[in-house]
Parts: sequence; structure tokens; C-alpha cells
Amino acid sequence: MATGARYRLGRGVTGNARVTFSPAQPSVEVVRVHVTHSQAEVAFRVVAGDEPEAPRVEFVASGRRLAVEAARLDEGLWQVSAPLHLMAPRRDRAEQWDLVLCSDNLRDMRLGRRLHDVRNPGRVFAVRQTTVTPVGGSPMLVLPRYTPAGNFRIQCSPMTEVA
Repeated sequence: MATGARYRLGRGVTGNARVTFSPAQPSVEVVRVHVTHSQAEVAFRVVAGDEPEAPRVEFVASGRRLAVEAARLDEGLWQVSAPLHLMAPRRDRAEQWDLVLCSDNLRDMRLGRRLHDVRNPGRVFAVRQTTVTPVGGSPMLVLPRYTPAGNFRIQCSPMTEVA
């Protein structure tokens, strides 16, 4: 079970081995991501925090906000599904959608992947890019990815025309 506690090995001033312990900070860890041609499904869990009450995930992009209720999958595991047609870019460039867990009893927390010792989470935890065509819209590219800080983000880009 992932607890979020951190143990760091180091060396003391006398040269002896030293183990440093840091208690876990509450966070929201992405467990699974699945993108279909109509929606993005993200399963997540809260680590080192209380069980969320009335959880919802807000998909936030520049000036836009989409709130989706989270459904319980299993003990401690939640899932949210967002319709991709509502996330289509409104301009001719990519829009970055950050995911934030909001609940009645916890502070707002961004979804991410931080319980690892990987130097480049964007490359190691890479998710495939998918091409979708929202109903009544033009084709777009959907790329779920992790930022260097470990935050989860969904990038929606208009598909460029091939001449």
C-alpha cells in the first residue's frame, strides 16, 4: 500500500549512514487513464488524507471550467469521466486542462503522480495521443500527460490540415 511517507538515505557529518523520514502530505494520485473517442476516464485515489466527501473533479483550462462528479470504484478508488466534446479547443492552438479534486472536507488538490522516484515522469508514464472528432466539431488531438512537477494534464489540440 502506498502511504506517501518519504525515506531519504544520506550521510551524517561523521560519515555514518543516516535515514531521514518525512510524513506524507495529502495528495491525489492518478491510478489509470483511458481515453475513448467520446470521453476521458481518470481513476484516482487520495493518499495520506481523509476520504473525500462529495468529491468532484474540476477540469480547468484558460478561462474554462468543467465540473464532473466522481464515482466510487472500489475502497479508496474514485473515477471521473469527462466528455471530450466539451473540452474541444476554442482557438487554433492547444488548450491545457488541469484536473483538480474538490470536496467538502479536503482542500483542493491537483491530480498527479508523485509517489515515485522517476526523474522524467512525462516520458516514463507517457500515455498515447488519441485523435477524436467531437459531434459537430472538427478533429482534435487528445494527449494525457504529466508535467515535470508530476501534475496530470490533458492537452487538447486542433488537428492541423494536411495539404
